[in-house]
Amino acid sequence: MARNPIIAGPDLFTADAEGMILIATGCYCKVVSYMKTFVYGFAYFLIYTTPIQVLFLLWVGGIIVTTEHSWLSLSTGIFLRENIPFLYHWVYSWFWNAWLDFWWGFPACILGTLKLIANTLIGIWLLRLARAMD
Repeated sequence: MARNPIIAGPDLFTADAEGMILIATGCYCKVVSYMKTFVYGFAYFLIYTTPIQVLFLLWVGGIIVTTEHSWLSLSTGIFLRENIPFLYHWVYSWFWNAWLDFWWGFPACILGTLKLIANTLIGIWLLRLARAMD
């Protein structure tokens, strides 16, 4: 005899019981639809911000060519402090300063390139994952 997933029992708080409750109440399709929409949106966001990151890297390259900074001496913190000071000070007012000092101490060209590659690959992977959910 099959157990009714809506009746309280020892299995009520497991992931399988929650899924059964979602199916029994008709909410499962909405949850999957919202999740798929979110994954699609986030994947497209990561992919569509790639040109912005490329422009950022070109800007960093232009700063390196026209100033005395080298590829390794221009950190992200120095770049922001010299070129976008309002953003630099605003972010420092919201986040933990030691954490920002650590991440923004890396060279801007290396950190920007790694972020560009990672965001694009994660976006492509999420887009394939969302299409597989259909």
